[in-house]
Amino acid sequence: MSIQLGIHFESKRISAGLKPGQLATLAGWPDPGTTGGRICAFEKTGHASEKLIQSLAVVLGIDLETIIGLQRSRIGFHFQSIRIAAGLKPGELAALIGRCNVSVAGNHIRQFEKTGNAPDRLINSIATALGIDQATVTSLESDARKSARAAWDRWHDEPSEIVMQVRMMPTVWVQVAPPSNLLTEEEILAWAREHSSFKTRIRCISWSRRRCTYITETDTYDAFASFGESGPSPGGGLLNLHLKTETPLMG
Repeated sequence: MSIQLGIHFESKRISAGLKPGQLATLAGWPDPGTTGGRICAFEKTGHASEKLIQSLAVVLGIDLETIIGLQRSRIGFHFQSIRIAAGLKPGELAALIGRCNVSVAGNHIRQFEKTGNAPDRLINSIATALGIDQATVTSLESDARKSARAAWDRWHDEPSEIVMQVRMMPTVWVQVAPPSNLLTEEEILAWAREHSSFKTRIRCISWSRRRCTYITETDTYDAFASFGESGPSPGGGLLNLHLKTETPLMG
């Protein structure tokens, strides 16, 4: 939900001369003290249950169309309008950007259109499919998202140790440190590929917080961090994605 929704409700409450507890009572809530606190939190963050929002809206005379408009983010609304104009359903757009599970990806697209929140990787792929240029995407982003990305960039630019993780079982990865005498990426990659203990297992070498290399029995792939995702290494949720979409470095 948008913080603008909370601001709008607060302005309506103040104009009506009501304190949060008084508004809670008029809205039919049994504990005005507790609910008044929830109203204050809602006015600051824009987050509250639909039941609370609807009950307050009735008292303050705020119609459903206004609520929906304030809940929508500018970037999400713009992307949705372009998608609809293109005659695409969310699942069809998901297929267009190459997602395998169009049902799940379609739901992610719907959530993005409603909240404006999604990983950069998803937003950029949708923008490309819909013909939305990067300048437009940037101009529609909220200040909060821009600040969050700046913090994310600072953290990902910090130096980090080179480590390798080896998949021992589908959900179990073991960390292995490369020998200290290997100084270059080429040397570390050669060691990871040829080590007899690892050759039949998927390996991931994290060079930094932004980039890692996956090694399988047949291929080597790079994967990169994207704002809004936890990272490209195991646990970051990108293993299945990059194995299907990244370009092999060598086979």
